[in-house]
Amino acid sequence: VLSFVTARCCALLNSDWLLQLQWQQEEEEPQTLSCCRVQLADSVSCSAVHHCVSMETLFALSSTGLISVCSVSDGTLLASVSLPAYLSSSPAEDELTSFPFSSSASFCLLQVSADLSTAVAVTQSHAAIAVDLNHYFRMFPDHLLCAAPRSRPPLQPQHPRDQDSLSSSIFSVSALGATFSTDRSWEARLNSMYSRAKQATAPSSSSCFSSSQPPRTSSLFSSLPHLDSHLAPSSSYSRVPPGGMTVTFAVPESSASSQLTVSEFSALLTFVRPGNQQTTVALWDMKYGNVRYHQAAGEAAPVQRCGERQHRLLLKKAGVFQVLFSVSQQDLLSRLMLFGSAATVDAVCHLNSWGRCSIPIHALQTGLKNRQLDTVDFYLKSKENVLNPPAAAFSSADQPAASTLRVQELCPALDLLCSAVRDSNSEAQSRQFSEQLLNITLSFVNTQIRSVLSNTHHEDSGVQSCMNVLDRYVAELRSYMKRFPWAAGPDVSATRAAAPAEEEAQRDEWEQLSAEEVVHQSILTNQIPRAQAVLRRQNRPERRLPALRREGLRQVSSCLRRRDLQTANTELMVDELSSRSYFPEEEKESVEFIGEMEKLGSRPAVRCTGKLEVQRRPREDEEEERGGLWRTLRLDWVKNWDQSCRTAVLLSRLQHLRACDASVLWRYLTALHDQRRVVDWIQNTETSGTPRWPDLTPELVNDSTACSSYMRENILDLLARRGVFIPDELAHLEQLLWRLAQGGGVMSSSPPIPQYRSPLGLDLHGVFITFCLEHNLQYLLYTYLEHYRLTPRNCSLLSSQSLSERQPWFEMLVRIQEITRDLSDPGLVFQASLTSAQVLLPGSQASLSSLLLEGHSLLTLAAIMFAPGGIDQVNSRTVDPQLLKMALAPHPKLRAALFPAVPRGNGPPSDISVYHLLQSLHPLDPSRLFGWQAANTLNSTETSELPHFSSPHLVQRFALKENLDYLYFLHHGRPSFAYATFLVQQLSASRSALQRFNAPSVASAAVCFCELLGVCSLKLRVDIRAMNAILQHWNQRGCFYISPLLEQRGISRSAPSLAAQFGPTLQAHLSLAFQDLQVYCKRKSCDSDEQHSVLRTEEAVSGSPERPGEMFQVLLQSQEEPAPCRYLLQEALVQRCPTLAVLAACMQGAELLPCLCVWVLTSVDDVTAKEATSHLAQAPQHHEWTVHDLSIIWKTLLGRSLVRPLLRGFELFQKDCPLVLVLRMFELCCDYRNFAEAKSKLLDFQRTLIALRNGGPAPPGGLPLQWVESQASVLLLTMLQRCSSQYDIHRLLQLLADVDKLLKSNGPDFRKLNQLSQLLQGSEVSISPRLLQSSSPSVQQEEFQATVDALQARGCYSQARQVAQLAGLPVHRLLLSQVSKRQWGRFETRAGFWKKCHEQLEADGTDPDPASQFFLSQAEAGAPGSLEAPEDLLDIQEHCLLLGLAAHWLSRITPAPVDKLESLEKEQWLSRIRKRILTVAMEKESVFNLPPPAANPEMNTHKALMKEFSFSNITQLNTEGYLALEGLPGPSDEQEEPNAESALSPEERSVLAALIGQLLDDGSIHEASRVCRYFSLYHPDVWLVLRCRGLASGELSDEPPEDDCEAPARASITSSPSVSSLSSFVMLPLPEDEVAVQLQKLVDQCRHGNNYCKQVLSLYQLSKELQCSFSSICREEPCSVLEKLLLSEQPERFRKARAFVKAQGLSADAVAELISSAMVQALLASTQELQPGERARLRFEKFSNVRPHTCERNSTAESCWSGWGNILQLVHESSELTLSLAPSLQSSSLKSALLDYIKRCLPADSEKYNMVALCFTMRREIGENHEIAARTQLKMIESQAWVITPELKSSLVKVLGLLKDAAESFSKDSCVRQATRCIRTAKLVALQLHFLNQGSDLRIINLRPAELLGAAMALPRCYQVFVVSEAYGYSPDWAEILYQKVVLNGDFGYLEELKRHRPLTSTLFEDIFKKLDGAPGSVTSNVKRLLTYCDDVYSRYRLAYQQNLHDITKMLLQDAKTSSYLSDRLGS
Repeated sequence: VLSFVTARCCALLNSDWLLQLQWQQEEEEPQTLSCCRVQLADSVSCSAVHHCVSMETLFALSSTGLISVCSVSDGTLLASVSLPAYLSSSPAEDELTSFPFSSSASFCLLQVSADLSTAVAVTQSHAAIAVDLNHYFRMFPDHLLCAAPRSRPPLQPQHPRDQDSLSSSIFSVSALGATFSTDRSWEARLNSMYSRAKQATAPSSSSCFSSSQPPRTSSLFSSLPHLDSHLAPSSSYSRVPPGGMTVTFAVPESSASSQLTVSEFSALLTFVRPGNQQTTVALWDMKYGNVRYHQAAGEAAPVQRCGERQHRLLLKKAGVFQVLFSVSQQDLLSRLMLFGSAATVDAVCHLNSWGRCSIPIHALQTGLKNRQLDTVDFYLKSKENVLNPPAAAFSSADQPAASTLRVQELCPALDLLCSAVRDSNSEAQSRQFSEQLLNITLSFVNTQIRSVLSNTHHEDSGVQSCMNVLDRYVAELRSYMKRFPWAAGPDVSATRAAAPAEEEAQRDEWEQLSAEEVVHQSILTNQIPRAQAVLRRQNRPERRLPALRREGLRQVSSCLRRRDLQTANTELMVDELSSRSYFPEEEKESVEFIGEMEKLGSRPAVRCTGKLEVQRRPREDEEEERGGLWRTLRLDWVKNWDQSCRTAVLLSRLQHLRACDASVLWRYLTALHDQRRVVDWIQNTETSGTPRWPDLTPELVNDSTACSSYMRENILDLLARRGVFIPDELAHLEQLLWRLAQGGGVMSSSPPIPQYRSPLGLDLHGVFITFCLEHNLQYLLYTYLEHYRLTPRNCSLLSSQSLSERQPWFEMLVRIQEITRDLSDPGLVFQASLTSAQVLLPGSQASLSSLLLEGHSLLTLAAIMFAPGGIDQVNSRTVDPQLLKMALAPHPKLRAALFPAVPRGNGPPSDISVYHLLQSLHPLDPSRLFGWQAANTLNSTETSELPHFSSPHLVQRFALKENLDYLYFLHHGRPSFAYATFLVQQLSASRSALQRFNAPSVASAAVCFCELLGVCSLKLRVDIRAMNAILQHWNQRGCFYISPLLEQRGISRSAPSLAAQFGPTLQAHLSLAFQDLQVYCKRKSCDSDEQHSVLRTEEAVSGSPERPGEMFQVLLQSQEEPAPCRYLLQEALVQRCPTLAVLAACMQGAELLPCLCVWVLTSVDDVTAKEATSHLAQAPQHHEWTVHDLSIIWKTLLGRSLVRPLLRGFELFQKDCPLVLVLRMFELCCDYRNFAEAKSKLLDFQRTLIALRNGGPAPPGGLPLQWVESQASVLLLTMLQRCSSQYDIHRLLQLLADVDKLLKSNGPDFRKLNQLSQLLQGSEVSISPRLLQSSSPSVQQEEFQATVDALQARGCYSQARQVAQLAGLPVHRLLLSQVSKRQWGRFETRAGFWKKCHEQLEADGTDPDPASQFFLSQAEAGAPGSLEAPEDLLDIQEHCLLLGLAAHWLSRITPAPVDKLESLEKEQWLSRIRKRILTVAMEKESVFNLPPPAANPEMNTHKALMKEFSFSNITQLNTEGYLALEGLPGPSDEQEEPNAESALSPEERSVLAALIGQLLDDGSIHEASRVCRYFSLYHPDVWLVLRCRGLASGELSDEPPEDDCEAPARASITSSPSVSSLSSFVMLPLPEDEVAVQLQKLVDQCRHGNNYCKQVLSLYQLSKELQCSFSSICREEPCSVLEKLLLSEQPERFRKARAFVKAQGLSADAVAELISSAMVQALLASTQELQPGERARLRFEKFSNVRPHTCERNSTAESCWSGWGNILQLVHESSELTLSLAPSLQSSSLKSALLDYIKRCLPADSEKYNMVALCFTMRREIGENHEIAARTQLKMIESQAWVITPELKSSLVKVLGLLKDAAESFSKDSCVRQATRCIRTAKLVALQLHFLNQGSDLRIINLRPAELLGAAMALPRCYQVFVVSEAYGYSPDWAEILYQKVVLNGDFGYLEELKRHRPLTSTLFEDIFKKLDGAPGSVTSNVKRLLTYCDDVYSRYRLAYQQNLHDITKMLLQDAKTSSYLSDRLGS
């Protein structure tokens, strides 16, 4: 045996064969790992003298010093070593390394270190040589046969990105071996210095290495190929100098080298002499070159052990010894103490017979810090003999000083222990440790005191000094003892600080005192140990602590009772004073009381005689007998006692005081804990007709109870059972409930406290209901209400509206409980369902309409089912029909049934109801459900009661009853139930034993069970013995009843003779029947002796003599019948005996099919048999059985899960039928859950079925093959339908996946169902039962669609898409749903909902008042002062919208509430201010916090709705008064203090000013004026706008204002588009018009509202032009004004009209209609004589001058494009389309019109389209055009066959160019998304061209989704996969790709490239390893290498462990960097 490590053995056989064995824990025999022939060198193979194994490498040594290195796994020769050649090549430097080598030197022993760096060989002459193998192979590289040539690393990376980059430079520098590093961080410099320091510590041999080639790079370990999977040691190198190292061991010549262990530092060698004498262990230190020896005494044999550590064990007679060098005894024990435990140290000392050595004090410190009491104890044990040294240790003169020194040596340890006791005692959690440490320390100190005092060798002053030191520690430690008596005597510290002279005097004084005085002094001075020492020297019995304690107690008692007055003198004195009347009245009463007490002193004490008895000492009994205190009572004691105290004293001697106060008596009895009399008083038992005890009131118990809390609780419990409760508990509800629970429970037969009233006036019911509501005790409250039958009719609190609003579930509970009062009223269920919906949907009202509005249509339908009249009679009182009809849109059939197309009452009623629709839903069968609905005409049940869980007939049919074990009640804290259940189970054990009394194992088990429970089993054993005796007696009598019956027929009495009368086939069955005769007799017999027959029929039981009643009569009678088989089958059915069917099958000519049917029917219960034969028209015994009957029996039994009778029957009668296999499969799946074995049975069935189809031999009497297939299909479908869980369905479908089209039936597609089950794993969606029941394609598609919808509803879009693809369903709906799933978080969704509500209210004609209240309530729910105040931007926007809707409906009221409207507007403006502040804050925090803007600003729902329902549209608010300056706040008004209602912060006022500026810009002048008035805000622009309007209307004078400060001046106007374009749409004022001049100045000054001022100026000038007043032109419609302007004859009417349109903001449609008609009329009138081209040009110029300004707001309007289309058509017909591109005519509307015209009218003219796009610099359209052209070219390539041609390459080049141009155009127009899309597609096309240029025909363009994975697998590089995935938006399956590329093909360059692009996660590795189940074994090396890329150590270990890569797991567990982490993870 060469090695044995970790259950792995390596052995050498016949010096040639190498065998490796592995032992497993669960296996007895080893497993052979490998067996190979060893290939040694030629010179070694014949002379090998020793072999060794290290790191899976074999080393063979020859006697000449040649070493062969071989692989253990295959035996190949790896290297050879020549020790003579190595020694001769290196001259010796000194004598130590010189080796007397000669040709005759003979080597005998070899060993190599674990890192393969050092080899040591030993010769027979006790010389050894050490060789550095790494140095050897550098000198002789040819001797390393397995070394591969080293390739120089490249100077550049494999895929350089930039040769000038820093990473490329670092790579090149490292390849050249330079030491320059670009990382100048402190960590990098530290690492560099550390590496240099380690290299400097290496031996001198490292000097031979080059700086660029460190030793590790050329080590033997790294050169061996079979060690690649092992990690080389990180910092190990040989300490042997170059040239080797030799030594000669100084051992006897007769010694022989035995064992050798080598490391890189040293070698350990053992020499053994014959007889194992003088065994020597030598340690050779190679670093220092010295040798140390250890010679064992006596016989010692070396022990070989596994492992790599250098431990030498020697076996002696006394045991096993270990040799340790350079370790002293003290160091060993100290290290064991620090790193082990005190028990280990103690055991080592004990085994080696070592004395208590000195343990360092830091070991004690460590033990105290870690709270290791064993360490503390061991330390103190080592110090036990410190104060008691041997007598010869010191001379007599030195003993005092030595004693003082020794005790001082203990002081640091004792101080440390006292400090630990003090610190731990102050912490509550450390008290236990403190007490244990205190006991250990006190024991040690007392031991030292005893040792000092008992030492008789010397009596000197040193003993006194030791005692003084130890006494101080005892006094300090005693203060921490439990119940320490703190005496009120002198201060102990004073005693401690006494001078030595005083202590000497005291000691002398104590020596002269008596024992009693010594005890007295010790107690007073708290020096009990000192007193014990004095008494011990005097040898007094009080030296022991118990005796000293008794003496102290006696002295204390005598001091208390000692007086000088004589008893006789006292009595005389009292008599004399009494006779002379010297005593006052009070003292006289006291004297009389004392006299009475003296009389009673002779009586025995009346004490508690119950369980509470006081243990009394004998001395106290003697005192009582003598009278004691009763006869020595003093007057000064008694005079202060009150009457109650005296009464209590007298009660101790008297049995009862009749005139005693009840409170005094109760206090006395309770104080005495006289439980018997207290209970007697509570029960108030009467004797002799008079009450013995006074009345007991609750107040008396409350105030006068003086017992312990335990007895008080018992008293209160006893009173509670009698209905008495004390006032303290009545005032505290929780205490009252607790007492009620202890006294009989809250729910008793009657209310426990009917007179109870709470401070609020509630009775106990009300208080308890309120308590349950406050603590959310729903279940307890339900039980309480059910117990007392409380309803709103008898308990008003249940109908409290406030409680229902505060706790909505309370109303639901009451409603649900009302259902149980009347189970026939579905209306109660309806009301309960509404309240339940209100609880489940907070915020909604308890009505069906609210449920529908919330979108819960299915919940509404469920509630309607219980509404009066049912779902077919829904009316407007129950729910709004229109609302219900809208909600039923997803259910068209149900909506059609409820709302038929024909109007109700106008046509015949529909014959289809909802209940007809429910017929197809199996769980909702209307024939059994909804029986309470009168409209349910399909009801077949007799009861109209609602189904509930307590319904008797439902419980009897469907309930699953389970018995709870006693452990269940124990886990739930219910011991009484557990005890009762346990007793029942014990009785069931006894019952089971009695039922199976004839089974010895059952009987003995039951008896043992009872005995283990401590129950006597005598009765059980007697019963079992008696029943066995009776059974034996019956069996003996049974033979006598059979024999006469046989003799009547003239047959012999023996059974064999009876069987001989029948055929040979029947004889074997009769023998079996006779064997079972006795048991059958016992089972069927009755009490009468005549009823011991085996078989009895129904006729025999009734007394009919016509039919035989025994088996033998039936058999004999069958022989006389013409058809014996038929007769036996008839009798089998009549007598229910399956055995007769078996016997019938044995008859000649019997058919097996009837026998099978009869046997199955008689083997099941009567109900099943009746159901299976219900189709027969006659009695079963007269029926001719066919295959059809067997089919019905088959279906019936399978439906009832009775598979075993079928299996047994087919095994008896059709054992070769294939159905036996499927029946066995059914049983294995459903009963045993053994799916693996079931799979094999199913495969056997398939093979059998295929063989029969191919014409195989059919079994005789077999069933038709087609019938077998159909029944097999029935069985499989039944299995699926009876599965109780989705897991069973999943496992079964996996089993049936291969049976897809094997059976000729129309069943479901098992393969598709299996795929569906696989897809649904992990989701909450289950397979529909209809998929398993119906194979109709429509039903299948419908259910698949339902599954897809369910997955879609749960957000499982990936699974839903796969299911849709599996069923062939469209997937576009999934995409739409996925996009709109999360849209409710957008404001547009919310706004759309409220808009629909608004539209619905309008459609219904709702009154404005309730409609406004509805929106107002919704707005107030999120108002700033409510609990649900809006906290985010969406809530504030929604709040503003709701206020606008409420105001919109309020404005419809006549007259409109203007005040309410103004308050709503003000509230909305407050929300708008908060919204603006919140938006600014979010933007400051992060711009990404803002909600995403709308895709099209014009489609912004929020702005559109706010504009539609704006307060500016309410005419009642837009009064003329708000356009006047009167009432508008000015600058002086702003300085005043605003009112409290409109007070705004400075930030809010600045935000409001900005918002008002936006109002002015939008033209909302009325609203801006109102807002300024609401908040008393002065806004300069508002003032300017209103002044402008007043000047134009003439309401104000045209004089400039006197105070210029009121009108803010605009000294300089910045250049802006609006100002610079003023001349384009504002007519210049006339010089003589002062008003116009003033208006122009206001326009210049106004910043916000500038457009309005311009409109006013424009209208004012237009009024002058048209010669009408400003007021009149303002009142006219803008269109009519525009029409007047166009019809005027002014030369600049078009320019003025364009300015007017823009200034007034007219609608584009209205302006287009007006201008088109005017233009056409003008053109027709003025262009009759022009040429067509000139007309077109003229029309175009005129139209383009006006059109862009009129229709720019709606460029897609039909009227707009119709005009443009006509003009452009004329221009195109005249071939002058280019005139539209003139720079003077270019505009945005012209551009859009041209492009639209070209797309509609000239779709094929791409040249004109590009020309227009280029002209208008439309880069986006250019990019779209290029992209469309490129994709069109790709489509053309796709339509053709994939053939590599030059045309294909040129097409792809063209596509690439188009995509580049498109990307460039998109990027110029900032279309990032489109540009990115083009770039990704361009990369894909470029990659395709790359493949084509290399000659590859791989296609990566125009790929379908199913082709992407294959293309990704075919791509050779990782970046190419990224290109393809980005182009197609595809997420590659990296696990599958890496499995194929890396695991199977070993392409780790691919993995490295992937690692640079994305991290390699643990999940990725787990997915890869899941695919290794079917991988070939040759990929193991790739798998191991792949694991090195996993950064997660725990995942790497777990995956390696799963793949049985134990070498990796071992390496991870041994590695210092990972072992600790893995140990923690594996331990947790």
